[in-house]
Amino acid sequence: MHIERSLVRGSFVLFMLARFVGMLIPFFPIPRLGLSQHLTVLMNSCVLITLAVAWPRLADARHATAIRRLFLFCAFTMSIGGIFGAAWGTHEFTPMASAGGPKAELWQEIAIGILINVTVLVYIVASSMAVWALRPRHQE
Repeated sequence: MHIERSLVRGSFVLFMLARFVGMLIPFFPIPRLGLSQHLTVLMNSCVLITLAVAWPRLADARHATAIRRLFLFCAFTMSIGGIFGAAWGTHEFTPMASAGGPKAELWQEIAIGILINVTVLVYIVASSMAVWALRPRHQE
């Protein structure tokens, strides 16, 4: 029960953060990036709620703690990193959302690029672990 509660709490923290990002959209150097990150934070909030709903079936999995930690890490890292990327106006990984805006510095582009790529890879690992843990068993 405690773990489900932490996932739901994390989801609501991200949901609240998405509200704040939504209010700040006009102040981002590229408002489209602000909107994109607003939606990304909302999506990560939904991911944590989904995990909380599935948790009773995952709680007994061999790597349940790792799955929970990886999902929490990814949800918050992707959200916070994306907000920084929108605030800096990074273009490299969001060319459609950032067309025509000011360009970020190279170190900012590299930092956000590394962050996005690492987070996406970790999300794939965490999702694969969850899918494996939820596979049908012969006992069921």
